[in-house]
Amino acid sequence: MTDAKPIATLLSATVGLQQTDGSVSADGTSYRQLLGSLQYLTLTRPDICFAVNKLSQFMQCPSQLHWQTAKRILHYVKATIFHGLFLRQSSSSTLAYSDSDWGANLDDRNSTSAWSSKKQKSMARSSTEVEFRAIAVTVFKLCWLRHLFAELGIRTPMPKLLFDNLGAIHVCTNPRYHSRMKHVEIDFYFVRDKIAQGLLSVAHVPSEHQLNDILTKSFPWLPFEHAWSKIGVLDGTPLLRGRNSLT
Repeated sequence: MTDAKPIATLLSATVGLQQTDGSVSADGTSYRQLLGSLQYLTLTRPDICFAVNKLSQFMQCPSQLHWQTAKRILHYVKATIFHGLFLRQSSSSTLAYSDSDWGANLDDRNSTSAWSSKKQKSMARSSTEVEFRAIAVTVFKLCWLRHLFAELGIRTPMPKLLFDNLGAIHVCTNPRYHSRMKHVEIDFYFVRDKIAQGLLSVAHVPSEHQLNDILTKSFPWLPFEHAWSKIGVLDGTPLLRGRNSLT
C-alpha cells in the first residue's frame, strides 16, 4: 500500500455491503488483522468509525468485496494521514448528540446506533423506536460521565441531549405516549426518570446539524468532508509545519 492512490471517501455511496455479495472469499486472517489495527485508529479518527465497524461485521467470512473496501480505508487514511481530533477549550455547556440509521443492515435489517457505530441487537419496527433505543444508550453514558466528573470534583452543568427525531422527543417528554412504546418500556422509564430528575434535558436538532450522522451512514465526498469537520477532525498539517493555531 506504499504507492496507494489517495482517495477522499471511505465507502461507496452506491454499493451496499452485506454478508453474501457473490464475490469469492478473502483471506480471513489478513482481513481480521487489518480491521483490528484500524479499530485502534478509530480512537483518534472517528471519521473512519462507521466504515471500520461496518466491515467488522464480516470478520467470520470476508469476501473480496469486503477486503477491497477495507483496503479502500487505507487509501483514505493515506490521503488524510495528518488528520486527527483537535481538542480546544470551549464553554462549560455539555451537549450530547444521539442518532441512528433505521433498518440499514442489508442482511437482517437491524439498525445502527451512533454510539461507536454499533448495530443494534434487535429489529426496530419504527424509526422512533430505533432512535429511542439509541437515546437510552446515550443517556446511560451521560449519567456515567457525570458520576465520573463528580468523583473527580469537577462540577458540570445539566447536559442537553440533541436528536433529530420529533417522535422520540414527544415520547421522552410526554408520558401519554407511553402506551405506544410498551415494547421498549425499560428504556422509556429510564430516560423519562432522568429527565424528571433534572439530570438532563432533550431538544430537537435539524438533520443538517446532526453531528452523529457520520457515525451511522456513508456519505459522498462533500457532505462527508463537512461531517467530519463538524465533529472535531481537522487537518494537522499546518501545525506540523510550525504554525501555532489552526485557521
